[in-house]
Amino acid sequence: MKKLFSLFAAVLFAGSMMAETSTLTFTKACNGSGTADDEAVWTVTSDGTESSFDNTKGIHYGTGNAAVGYIQLATSSILGTITKVVVNASAAADVSANVSVSVGGTAFTSGEETSVAVSATATDYTFTGSGSGEIIVKVYKADKAKKAIYCKSVEVTYTPAPATKVADPKFSLAEGTYEGTQSIALTCKTEGATIYYTVNGTDPTAESAVYTNAIVLDQVGEHTIKALAMKEGLEDSEVVSASYTIIDGPDVTLDFSDNTEWQIPLQVNNQKTTGLNEYTAGDYTISLYGPTGNGYYYDDTNNNILLGKKDAYMVLPVFADNAIARIVIMGVENGSGSVTFNIYQGETAVSEEVTSCKPDQIFEIYPRKKNVEHMVKVTNDNNIRIQKIKIWFGEESEASRGKGC
Repeated sequence: MKKLFSLFAAVLFAGSMMAETSTLTFTKACNGSGTADDEAVWTVTSDGTESSFDNTKGIHYGTGNAAVGYIQLATSSILGTITKVVVNASAAADVSANVSVSVGGTAFTSGEETSVAVSATATDYTFTGSGSGEIIVKVYKADKAKKAIYCKSVEVTYTPAPATKVADPKFSLAEGTYEGTQSIALTCKTEGATIYYTVNGTDPTAESAVYTNAIVLDQVGEHTIKALAMKEGLEDSEVVSASYTIIDGPDVTLDFSDNTEWQIPLQVNNQKTTGLNEYTAGDYTISLYGPTGNGYYYDDTNNNILLGKKDAYMVLPVFADNAIARIVIMGVENGSGSVTFNIYQGETAVSEEVTSCKPDQIFEIYPRKKNVEHMVKVTNDNNIRIQKIKIWFGEESEASRGKGC
């Protein structure tokens, strides 16, 4: 009777563990990694070079001129018993490519096959099995060859492993520099857990403030929030932290999301505008320069300026009575590949050259001079997309060059 009760309890417990899904969806070039909707982190590797993102097919490796053999996506972040993996993948027309899935070293199957040929249309391919451990998704050709292969998304269905430790708290706002007052919410995936936090840089304990409402940062300066989650019967979470810098709003914003006043030319018959030309909106005038064979145009689909490639530049307005101290360029995450660029005064770089790594690129300007021309210049063979440029003024300074992103 006791054994029968134990068996019944085990079945009841297993039934109470509801299946969950973790979905990784690519919305832009991945640059080697991706994060799913439940924070599971995936690594992306390939024997080819990532090309421009395809809105329909997803991340994109290989072209008509560049060979690729495979794209591999892997994660060990999903803990529990995995029963189904759905991969949205495709290849260029007339390309022979397959997709496969393994979990913990064991191949999952689609029907009775361990790999399935992908089509030229973005399609969901379903693999099933039962396993735990590292998930590996592979889109591959028999040999490394030219033309593209793609992956748009991966959805994993699994039954979570019983928790022994409280999940780490999460911050609603990514670390970084922000203008004006910000509110940060804390959450914990472990139901019934209590979150304790500090805002003075010390590690939280059970004696620290209990999180109940969003934390408001309304003072200019640097702030660090640390958080810890606890629940009786489980091991405490790790102490996690996030740092934020709050700054005043910009003195000048150049907004290119609306081209009504700027009237920057659109691309015509696949041709960009070249040469040096001026454009004015309100009180501000910029100049755009596009080298022969490349150039610039206004993208009325994404509402930004596409500028490139190498040696293309934008000349910012000149401020006779103010020295530029900081420039933030917004929208560069939509540039093709990894665009490298910097801020120049004439031929001299006045900040640290950066490669696109986040939506807002921050440049601290040194030296800081009044009545001086500044330009945003592309320094490699990729394009930059610019939606807004924010400018802060500061005291004149002859100090050495500062640092960007």
